[in-house]
Amino acid sequence: MSFSSSSEKRRLIFMYSNIYVRRKSTIMEFMHNYDQALWEYRNNEMIVDFKRTFLEPIMTPSLYKIEHEAAKIYT
Repeated sequence: MSFSSSSEKRRLIFMYSNIYVRRKSTIMEFMHNYDQALWEYRNNEMIVDFKRTFLEPIMTPSLYKIEHEAAKIYT
């Protein structure tokens, strides 16, 4: 995921940690749950990045005339 601010990242990490971290957890359970939350967060981030990179159409305007004129001027 591409975030606009680090505070948004912190908010989402806090949300994930609230899902996986419980008050009466042992340190081992805490570490396991926190690791699971980070894995899920990173996995979701990779999925969104993949979709943005490969599935969303990218506009590529035809700049042939501009490129042709620039080539005539600068060469």
